[in-house]
Formats: sequence, structure tokens, C-alpha cells
Amino acid sequence: MISIGAFNKLSKFQQCVLIWQEGTFISNRFDHNGYRINLYYTGSFYAEVWYNGNQQKVGSIRTFSTLSKLQPYLDKIDIEDIYH
Repeated sequence: MISIGAFNKLSKFQQCVLIWQEGTFISNRFDHNGYRINLYYTGSFYAEVWYNGNQQKVGSIRTFSTLSKLQPYLDKIDIEDIYH
């Protein structure tokens, strides 16, 4: 498991490869500029992959480890199956 600091030092291409190979997709959302933002968990931190559909490329990758930054996703996450 890579640390958030080591991850942030990788190239964007290397970050994408690591996320798609080792990350767990959690949810997505859209911003007002048309970006699709996919949220992944790597085991030690979260990564948001900002995808520009108009240009068909990853615009940026933002990482965080604080749970408060999950707020934009909470209304989309369904945990009902856990209780059944």
C-alpha cells in the first residue's frame, strides 16, 4: 500500500494506473464545469479522478484522507444491503 505522499509524487499516468489496478471505486459525481469525478479508495487514502468528457482525458487527481471531504458523495452511497 502506497502512502499519500509517495502517490502524489508519481506522474499523472502512474497515478491513474495505480488507482485503476489497486483502488476500489466508491462513487462518482459531476461538477458544474462538466467534469465527472470518480472517487476511489486505495486502502490508505481517497483519490478523486477528475475526468473531462469533452476532451476525453483525466484533468486532475486529488487525494485526501480526511472523512469530511467525503461529504459530496454521502447522499449517493447506499449502505442498505449491509443491514439485510
